[in-house]
Amino acid sequence: DDPPAHLVRGKLRYMHYGAQDFADRGWGCGFRTTQTMLSWLDPRSPPPSIPECQTAIPGYAGPREWMGVSDAVAILDCFH
Repeated sequence: DDPPAHLVRGKLRYMHYGAQDFADRGWGCGFRTTQTMLSWLDPRSPPPSIPECQTAIPGYAGPREWMGVSDAVAILDCFH
């Protein structure tokens, strides 16, 4: 039995590796997903950059560290 599918309506910016002229290949996927979510929540404003997102994470080791779900929550709380 397949789980139900959920679709998102509205505009969003798909953020991908290398967007905003920032080299994040191999470690930036969590940040890019979070940026995409932020762009859906407020499609009129560009999402914050990865360095801006990193400042929202308490104790973030950065600059090229992976992030987790609790980090995404901190970023969403900070910027939305």
